[in-house]
Amino acid sequence: AALHRPAGAPAIGFRAPAAAAVVACAIAPFASALPDGLDSTAEQLGFADRAVAGSAPFADYVVPGLPEMLAVVVAGLIGAAVVAMAMRAVPALRRS
Repeated sequence: AALHRPAGAPAIGFRAPAAAAVVACAIAPFASALPDGLDSTAEQLGFADRAVAGSAPFADYVVPGLPEMLAVVVAGLIGAAVVAMAMRAVPALRRS
């Protein structure tokens, strides 16, 4: 079945996800090495030492086995691709 968007809804084609991927690749290597907001808050409030490491496909936003600079860029590309797929899948799921 063809996907139809509601009247007035913006068309999300290939350009927006492609732009997100380009931005992710361009700025990912310059990301701060400082803790993110959640980690920083946990440290400030004194409960960071009680954190339990879980499993994540790209822990610390890197793809294992690649040089660090490339690993961050590849993780950004994969993240942009996942978001693009979700943007296409969610409207279809909501209609069914």
